[in-house]
Amino acid sequence: MLLIYFSCFLFIVDESAKRDIVFLIDGSNNARAIFPSFRSFIQSVVENLDVDLEKTRIAVVQYGDSVRPVFLLNTYPDSQGMVGSIRSMAAIGGASLNTGSALDYVTRNVFTASAGSRASQGVAQFLVLLTSGRSSDDFSRQAAVLRASGVVTYAIGVGRVDQAELQTIAFTPRFVLFVPEVTQLQTAYQTVSRQVSETSRKDIEGVLTSLPPGMVYSNVKVLQTFSFNNNTEFASKRDILFLVDASSNVAGKFPLVRDFVLGITESLNISPDDTRVSVAQVGDSVKVEFKFDSFPNKQEVINAVKRMRLKPEKNFNVGAALTYAHDNLFTPDSGSRIEEGIPQYLVLLSAGRSEDDVEAPANKLKRSGVVTFAVKGSTDVDVDQLEKIVLAPQFVVSADSLTELSAIQPQFTYLLKTVTVERPTPVNALQTKYNTKFFNTFQN
Repeated sequence: MLLIYFSCFLFIVDESAKRDIVFLIDGSNNARAIFPSFRSFIQSVVENLDVDLEKTRIAVVQYGDSVRPVFLLNTYPDSQGMVGSIRSMAAIGGASLNTGSALDYVTRNVFTASAGSRASQGVAQFLVLLTSGRSSDDFSRQAAVLRASGVVTYAIGVGRVDQAELQTIAFTPRFVLFVPEVTQLQTAYQTVSRQVSETSRKDIEGVLTSLPPGMVYSNVKVLQTFSFNNNTEFASKRDILFLVDASSNVAGKFPLVRDFVLGITESLNISPDDTRVSVAQVGDSVKVEFKFDSFPNKQEVINAVKRMRLKPEKNFNVGAALTYAHDNLFTPDSGSRIEEGIPQYLVLLSAGRSEDDVEAPANKLKRSGVVTFAVKGSTDVDVDQLEKIVLAPQFVVSADSLTELSAIQPQFTYLLKTVTVERPTPVNALQTKYNTKFFNTFQN
């Protein structure tokens, strides 16, 4: 329970009653005629929930060819202004229905702390998809990303929809609702409201443990699987390399970069037998601050981070740095336990675009089992370039400037601690182990 005192009254907020709910609605040309019914449905669900920034938060996003947020999770403090915004919505239009791109958009831009998501606080996350047609793009990977991260997707299809598509997108078949006629939609809001209200974080974790343990990527000719460990006690044995931008991109602001690394380091269980940490600066070349086995205890690692000073160089050659990390740091000689099967993580902190090619070196790291995360510290960063580097899209955490790094530090630390990555496993073995319908939704 969270106790909130105001004046002489005592208010009790039931932590289990908190929800973050995002509505993703079809606003394409195909949905124009029935869009008023979509609007009424969302209004009815909202009015049936206890909407408050301390309880249930709501966001609404439209999509067609493109994606347009109507309002985010932290836009309205209660349902009053929210309902007015819902009533005034008009369909954005679009000849295509790009559901995959829309799912990717909400993952990156709506289920985030800056948009009001409380996922890092353990608040249950829900996505209610309302669609009237088949997707024009691939959606299976994006749906699996949401499922693996614990977002419960409720897929509602009206009219001529592909029910198999709804099954693939939804968290489980229980969260699929097919409505043949739009006139039946208005009577369905109570079912949706009840299921969202009654599904607890414990229920979500129970479903996650019954599904395949991760998501399968095959874009680099190697399978990686990952899942999210939501236990309060994290399995922390891993080797983490921080590659930090030391180019002209961070001139005058390097202390902000150092403090970001320091804050994460202080939260880790660092020891030779637990988590090991290495740090290097990246400019024209790589300058190693310390290796995985340079220090025998956490305090000496922290002291070394505090002593870091910028060793400036003009260019930012991430590709060369990734190659250096593969060849010289993720090795037993540098204290890496990669040959022992200990998870190997690389955290790239970038404030600008790399001057060299990153895709081939990144794929080489992925093939060797290294999982790369990226922290975007500037609007000058090429996000497409970062996505080529990381294992999965949601492993990019963004800030608009280096001054905002401290704000995203808790979110990134939570991600770093809770993601669990397994070593590559042959496809046939996975198909044998997880002989269910769900497996196909986890393949690219």
